[in-house]
Amino acid sequence: MTEDPNKPTAIYLYEGQLSEDAIFDVLSNERRRECISFLVRQPVDREVSVRQIADTVAAAITDDGPPSQSLNQSVYVSFVQTHLPLLADHDIVDYEDSERSVSSGPNLRVVAAFLTVPESV
Repeated sequence: MTEDPNKPTAIYLYEGQLSEDAIFDVLSNERRRECISFLVRQPVDREVSVRQIADTVAAAITDDGPPSQSLNQSVYVSFVQTHLPLLADHDIVDYEDSERSVSSGPNLRVVAAFLTVPESV
């Protein structure tokens, strides 16, 4: 199967917006990858709570059974203090700290494209 030369690639999409280093730094953390995967499946204009993201991510990173309350809390705190401010700094999400709500940022789909593995190389 040949690639469509007119189809934009991930490199083209982020040129001038995010550096490769910034993208790979964002994607180097499992919790951020799970968050991006969750958000990209939501309608573009939908706001979700930090609690919903934390619960979803905690469930995704738990190997056996439902996540413990302490893991849920740990994930929640890490998103409020570290992950969401970083994602917001890169315009990957729009984060309202006072409301504890998150929605898609302009670079969400650009970064999410790096999570997709092509069918053939």
